[in-house]
Amino acid sequence: MCTRAHTTARGEVFQLQKPVYGFKGPVPAQYSVRQAPQVIGVGLLEAVDEATILQLATKHDGVTGTPNWVTDPETGQRRLGRFGWKASKASLRDQVAEALMLDMGVTSPVYPTRMCQQNLGSTPCKTAAQTVSGATETDMEKITHYLELIGVPAQRKYPSGYAPGLRVSPEHNVNAIRIASGAALFAQNGCAACHASQMKTGANHPFAELRNQIIHPYSDLLLHDMGPGLADTLTQGNAKPSMWRTEPLWGIGSLAYVQESPAINAGPDLPHDPLSMPVSKARYLHDGRARSILEAILWHDGEARASRLKFEALTADERNDILLFLGSL
Repeated sequence: MCTRAHTTARGEVFQLQKPVYGFKGPVPAQYSVRQAPQVIGVGLLEAVDEATILQLATKHDGVTGTPNWVTDPETGQRRLGRFGWKASKASLRDQVAEALMLDMGVTSPVYPTRMCQQNLGSTPCKTAAQTVSGATETDMEKITHYLELIGVPAQRKYPSGYAPGLRVSPEHNVNAIRIASGAALFAQNGCAACHASQMKTGANHPFAELRNQIIHPYSDLLLHDMGPGLADTLTQGNAKPSMWRTEPLWGIGSLAYVQESPAINAGPDLPHDPLSMPVSKARYLHDGRARSILEAILWHDGEARASRLKFEALTADERNDILLFLGSL
């Protein structure tokens, strides 16, 4: 890791970390290091109609959502990408199949031979018979259906209701007024231009549970240029090295509690000031460089630069309100 100082317009200095990679052999012309994203609510995201997402691809205050059009590996149809850090997958089935092939070397009806590891889009890969015993069609259906039905945790924006004097777990010890203030500031600062707070699923998903639902993913599922600081060296479809899909924020506040951080789970007397919260094991952004939600915000540049500068210009209390709001998701 290399560390650099980030100085705000207020003169505050924050230390940001960026990973530095070394290779034993030749440095590849293109590479991108990714951490595994959350998979909550992905079935709901799959159920959103393409037209609904494309309606969000409008220019607003220097922010333009860019669709990543991809080819379905089984049908050859052009579809809107919505999964993966660069929106390079249109369906959960394709996301599962590629993860099995590239991450684990497991074949499937989608990618039937290990030669697909060299070029997923090649004609021999698409037309080859499954030559290695791997995931069957039944396996693919089970994995995909499991992912489609993983739910989303409720936002923790209401007090627990426990009687005075009883211990309340830190994740449920919330300040509803400050969270509401943070939500308002989040919208006022233009964050919702990319992190759209609400959309509705369509009526055509195979699972009835996912149809016609109002959801709050805080994402537009589109690509945005985040500036050179977050760029890798890999282009995927319309996604240039500095372009990333808006990561859904639902569930982001739970990461510090579920990734085994002793400091976060130490007890009820933890300070409820996000800027003074102990660093947890949770990591944010595509390569896990950010050690906190605050650091993730400070890395925002490119189309998100104006919103980041507005965030930096807020008072410490106002910034804390936004962080408390994000921590409640």
